[in-house]
Amino acid sequence: ATAEAQGRAGTQPRDARLAESVLLADYGGDWYTDATAINNHGQIAGWAARDDQWVAFVWSSREGYRDITDRAFPRDINDRGEVVGMLSVCDEADCRMEGFLWSAEEGLQNLGSFLPFALNDAGDMAGVCEPQWQACVMPDGRVSAIPGPGSEARGINARGEVVGLYGDNRGFHLSADGQFSDLGRAVASDINDHGVISGHRCTVMSTGTGRARVTAWTNDGLLSPTL
Repeated sequence: ATAEAQGRAGTQPRDARLAESVLLADYGGDWYTDATAINNHGQIAGWAARDDQWVAFVWSSREGYRDITDRAFPRDINDRGEVVGMLSVCDEADCRMEGFLWSAEEGLQNLGSFLPFALNDAGDMAGVCEPQWQACVMPDGRVSAIPGPGSEARGINARGEVVGLYGDNRGFHLSADGQFSDLGRAVASDINDHGVISGHRCTVMSTGTGRARVTAWTNDGLLSPTL
């Protein structure tokens, strides 16, 4: 028992082992497929590509593949089956990225210059606003910018807390009531419903080289396993 406790508390990471690996049904023929998000019901959002074609889809064990729209990249799917991501919209002059929200009930909604990276089960979204590429949130259908050009909002939880990246690789946490906190030289990628943040912390080694360390931020401080 002592050895097991030491292993859990030690700094050496344990190998990750999959209990089971399941190959999903083929999207069709020679398509390249990529799963980008999964919800708690096992629904998967992703995209398939072949030559100059690509299409966003939702997959479930019950219904199989369901196409969302062409030329799109999903970023997240919530437990209601709603999907957010980015569309490639082209005209005679240029191509640009625009955000989208999709649901089985409402179909595809174009969000224009708001590009969502994450959404919660209430439909609140976090992402960036173009053309400044600035972190933005969309609660209740209203877009609000988070100060700092070059920033990204990457995760949002059920309480509406948002995490992301701004400035010179600095992580941030935005509380549900709008309080902004700097997490230091780091990247905050996601936050769960308990308020625990995951991402990586940027450190300088004794050799003078930079290194990114997997990090979790909690109310008690940060946890950074040795890599």
